[in-house]
Amino acid sequence: MTIKKKSPLQSNANIIGAIASCLYLISGYSQADALQDTYYKAISDSLERYEIVKRSGTPMDICVQATVITSSYLNAKDEPNFIQWKKIKKDDCSRAGVPE
Repeated sequence: MTIKKKSPLQSNANIIGAIASCLYLISGYSQADALQDTYYKAISDSLERYEIVKRSGTPMDICVQATVITSSYLNAKDEPNFIQWKKIKKDDCSRAGVPE
């Protein structure tokens, strides 16, 4: 029986992979944390767009963007901000003539 010897490159890659896995586990950063980060990055971007349309958009633009933000907070399961933005959306959409 012959044993195949790993090349130094393969050995180094395995060691690096094992270290990275350990660091990931030790950090406590989970897939759920990564998902929350993604939600809040999207919310941050939406808030920036909302400020832009508040300055130079139509009432309908503002209504649409408020709706996007409200939905984003719902996706993130952030109930306090969802409730706050639901009120903002109601006011903005009312100004745009969109019924509740």
